[in-house]
Amino acid sequence: MKNILPFISTILVILVLSSCRQESVSPIRNVKFDPNLLNPVKAGNTTSCVSHTYYYGGTAKDLGVVYSKMVLVAFDEGLTQANVSDVVMNYGFVAGLGTPISSNSASLYPVELVAGLSCAQVEQAISELQSDASIAYAAPCFLSGGTQLLGISNEFIVTLTDSKDAEMQLNRLTKTTGTAVVTSLGNQVYVLGADKNSDGNALEMANYFQGQRGVANAEPDFLLWQTN
Repeated sequence: MKNILPFISTILVILVLSSCRQESVSPIRNVKFDPNLLNPVKAGNTTSCVSHTYYYGGTAKDLGVVYSKMVLVAFDEGLTQANVSDVVMNYGFVAGLGTPISSNSASLYPVELVAGLSCAQVEQAISELQSDASIAYAAPCFLSGGTQLLGISNEFIVTLTDSKDAEMQLNRLTKTTGTAVVTSLGNQVYVLGADKNSDGNALEMANYFQGQRGVANAEPDFLLWQTN
C-alpha cells in the first residue's frame, strides 16, 4: 500500500472497537433480518469462509477472512442522521453505529456487529444490508497483524499504462462494471468508486481491474483503525 499513500488521504482513526457504539442509538430490534443468520448451523462456520486478497505492485497480498465484529456501510444521500440510525438498528445482527468517515465520494459508517458471528455469517449480513433500498454500499473489514483493522472503502485506485488506448479501456471497464471515475490524481492515476450496484465492492473491483488491458495496477483504498 505504500505506493498509494502519496496519492490519497488514507484515514487512520485510533479507537477501541467498542467506541463504534453510540449512546443515543436505538436498542436492537429484531425486525429486518433473517433469523437463520444467527444460527451457525444454517449460516456455516469459519471453515467455509473465503480468504480474500488484494494486489500490491502486481503481487497478491493475503487479507484472510472477513472480520467478524464490524462492517462499513454508506447510506442513501437523502437520509437524515436519525433515519440512518433507524435503518441500520432494525437489523438484529447490528450492535451499534459509529461516526461516519468521508471518502472522496461517500460517508462510510462503521457498523458494529453482535458478538459471536462467524465470517460466513458476516458475509451474509453484508448481503442483507445491500438488499436494503436505504443502503448504497456495504463492505467488510479485515484484521491485519492482530491489531490493525482494514476497512474496504467505496473507492479503489487505478494506475493506467502508457498505452495510447489506456483511457479508452478505463471508460470501457467502468461501463461494464458499474463503477465510476471519482477523480484524477494525475500521472495516469485515478480514484474510482463502487456501490452496491457495481459488479462488486471496491476490493473485488480492484482485483478485477488488475491485469485488465490498459491497467498497470489497481488497489482498494483502505480505511485504517487500531483496535487497541
